[in-house]
Amino acid sequence: IAEYENRRTQFKARRDYFLPALRELGFNIPVEPDGAFYVYADASPLFAKLNVKDSWDFAFEIMRRAHVAITPGRDFGTDSTANFVRFSTASSMLDLQTAIARIRAALC
Repeated sequence: IAEYENRRTQFKARRDYFLPALRELGFNIPVEPDGAFYVYADASPLFAKLNVKDSWDFAFEIMRRAHVAITPGRDFGTDSTANFVRFSTASSMLDLQTAIARIRAALC
């Protein structure tokens, strides 16, 4: 039980850091995760910054420019998936902070 609580606390801290950081960058997060370590975010407000047309191209450009792997929405359904990307917060806090810094630099 103690290990479970420790991990739950760590995942909550990661989520509580990562969601506001993504929003600050311009991502829209219509539903906050509550128990999952994934964030499904609308990246369409940022497409013009990278000169891309959809989440597939956006994910590729973030990987190319920032060396951060994210997944385009088309892997997770059919409704408006061209606008969405999915992030995992299962990495360490340091990795998440590095990812945010790299994405911020890529978007500037």
